[in-house]
Amino acid sequence: MIDLSDSLISSSDVFNTIVFTNGSIEIRTGDISLQEVDTIVISATFNGLKEGVIERAGKFDYEKTYTDETGTRFTETNGGQLSCKQFLFSNWTPSSNTNDNDLRQSIQMFISKCIEYTSVKENTKSIAFAVPDSCTNEVILANEMVNTIKNQLESKKLQMRFLFILLPEQQTLRNRFFDISIALQSIYAQFDWPSTVIKITLIGFTDGDIIKCQEKIDEYFERCIISMKLMNPNGIFHHWDQYKINAFYKYCKDRCVLPQIHRSNNELELMGTINDLREVEQKWNFFCNLVAEKLLRMPSIKHRSVTTIQTARSQTRIISEQNKFYDVILSYCQEDNRKCQCLANRLIEEGFSIWAEPVIADQQRDVSSQIDKSSCIIICISENHYEKWSCQKEAR
Repeated sequence: MIDLSDSLISSSDVFNTIVFTNGSIEIRTGDISLQEVDTIVISATFNGLKEGVIERAGKFDYEKTYTDETGTRFTETNGGQLSCKQFLFSNWTPSSNTNDNDLRQSIQMFISKCIEYTSVKENTKSIAFAVPDSCTNEVILANEMVNTIKNQLESKKLQMRFLFILLPEQQTLRNRFFDISIALQSIYAQFDWPSTVIKITLIGFTDGDIIKCQEKIDEYFERCIISMKLMNPNGIFHHWDQYKINAFYKYCKDRCVLPQIHRSNNELELMGTINDLREVEQKWNFFCNLVAEKLLRMPSIKHRSVTTIQTARSQTRIISEQNKFYDVILSYCQEDNRKCQCLANRLIEEGFSIWAEPVIADQQRDVSSQIDKSSCIIICISENHYEKWSCQKEAR
């Protein structure tokens, strides 16, 4: 369940937005060179990002170099073969700043100078920053980058859109940015929904023939793409934890089903093909029944209802470790680890939260606390299981 949730949040089309009166800040994972913005800012990195972008951009028409009072150099070029209008390359790096205060000032200066050099052009409305990979204090890096832009937007009344683009491997840093975005606005994550436009040219002898053909095509698409409403008087995701919500959204996304929540009347509208809608409806009913069963079995555990898609890591974990519960516990011998992990993975794919750790040799352990917080216990019995005294003891 957690893996399904994280795979949704880490995908390139899921992002967080912080909206201000004048502009906005977006936090995304993806390829900086593919961002459709006016300016892309790339500082010194150790992963070859700058060199890769320059190679893909091809030949530049011009270069302008600026140097600030700290000796940091900025080089402005056009976008080359890429979709942005211009690049702003810099030799700035946060890695050399070991003192926290110096690091904060360095980040503030860098962001401010980037905005100064790019906002002088009247047509600059969007800037994307490639987040550096060389800072040891990621908390300060994320905080100062976001807050500096926030202050610039508010103090200078800038009508601009800022993006922070992280690489897929920068998961920890991405979580830092997501934490800040939620702290500022308690906002949700969003995701881009891909769309395809099909153009059909009709040629006929008369206008009447063309109209009839067009009506038949419209009827066909109306049968293919339909909408369905799921209802729950207590709230669509009543008592769901964030992992289940994210896993459900991923299930919809994988099947090209568009979910839309109507908060006023506790409805979830789904749009897609009829077969995909039926699969999503079954998954929703399955999760609802799973949560209801869990509530009946463990009334002492407090649940939270969340009606928006958020990053699972951005909350201080919805359920603390000491209160964490599981749908299924797997008890098995270490020698059967491979087979039982396949079973665990399958259950996770179906939306169950699993606790699965093998019994190692004659090592004794107490799983009573996990048992008290689970809905189902599966004991994987094999010849290996019978031969291990510790396995037999745990089964009893």
